[in-house]
Amino acid sequence: MLKLCRNTLGDWKILFDKNGETIKWVYFQHLVNLQDKVGLHAGTKIRRRHITYFKEKMKVKLATQTFSNSVANAIEFCSKTLNLNEFNGSESTIQFCKIMNDIFDLLNARNFLSKEQFKKPINLNNAINIKEFINKSINYLSNIQCETKSTNEKTLIITSSRKTGFLGLIICLKTIENLIDDVLVTKQMDFLLTYKLSQDHLEMFFSAIRSKGGFNNNPTAAQLEAAYKRLIVHTELATSSEANCLPIDRTNILTISSTQNKSKNAQNEDFLDLLCAEVESDNDGNFIIDQTELQYTHNVIEYIAGFVARKLKKK
Repeated sequence: MLKLCRNTLGDWKILFDKNGETIKWVYFQHLVNLQDKVGLHAGTKIRRRHITYFKEKMKVKLATQTFSNSVANAIEFCSKTLNLNEFNGSESTIQFCKIMNDIFDLLNARNFLSKEQFKKPINLNNAINIKEFINKSINYLSNIQCETKSTNEKTLIITSSRKTGFLGLIICLKTIENLIDDVLVTKQMDFLLTYKLSQDHLEMFFSAIRSKGGFNNNPTAAQLEAAYKRLIVHTELATSSEANCLPIDRTNILTISSTQNKSKNAQNEDFLDLLCAEVESDNDGNFIIDQTELQYTHNVIEYIAGFVARKLKKK
């Protein structure tokens, strides 16, 4: 669903919230351009491939890393701290990004010990707050608007031709709300981890089946049987790093083997050598950087230095 929402914003470039404020794709492009020009990243995972997603539309991580809190904070930093003209009027885009991030976290809660608001399991203690967020998110998504190409009039996105992603998120949120009433309030379950309800496990299983036949999308019954036997007898369920869906927890496939792979002791890495390594550059230092980019560079370097100092202090 998140991929479809990303595709809609990326293809149409502009959406509108319920107040008529613009949600623009161009701010993500400006952020990537700034990071590429300066050579430092503002604590985000967004790169050029996230903007040119057309050949990787099925990669979930590209969509989630685009609509993340770190990207929203980076755009806000460029707008309010650096006062860059390219990021003027980005408040609605920042809000959209943060809401989409929180919705994804809520629908993929998997850590029982998490302390973050939307990543922790849903139980009776936080059910009221979760329901309030669900209703707020449904109201927000339901009122997002777009312009029709024929008449240039604004219409609700959930009634447009690109409604699938937004309607899908609304349905998922409504389902979680109903599950709270059905299984938590009635005390059939003590808590709910929403990631266990995800179809990611099935999609990764299909990816593993396809990989056994040279990524054959249409295996025969005999090929499916052979691939499944190999999976449950010889190996755990694993997917390629280039697969459309990546595992984010350790859900194991049911096997008939009692042996377990012994984990190797992690080797200590010399981080100081890594930090002090010299990298050859074709620019030879001959580039011009303006005052705003210099301020951006100073802020990023200060953040990195503080992070390294904190890690070293803990040791």
